[in-house]
Amino acid sequence: MPETIYAGLPADLTPPYAAAMRIVDLQTLAERERLIASIPEQWRALISHFARIGLATDIVVAPSRDGRQRRLAEVPPAWRSDIEAHALRLWPRREELRADTWRPGRRPEESAA
Repeated sequence: MPETIYAGLPADLTPPYAAAMRIVDLQTLAERERLIASIPEQWRALISHFARIGLATDIVVAPSRDGRQRRLAEVPPAWRSDIEAHALRLWPRREELRADTWRPGRRPEESAA
């Protein structure tokens, strides 16, 4: 089997960004913690970073305060302060995120195009 740039990462967790999105797509804290525990240690920090941003985005796009609170309750407690900080950073772009027109790295004037 040829070696990939994702050495040590199981095929079902590649690429790392996709593994992070799998964490985001899970609905409960227990499911998320199980998946996180299955990630090899050398990849956990990177995948967790992507997942925290994805979870923050998921919270920001929730249509109600109750929905945001429910989603925040289902994040790993060790990540909560990071996710809250990302959510605060993303909050000004919530309408773009809800409309799915925002992309990381895109300037606001590029979003209008």
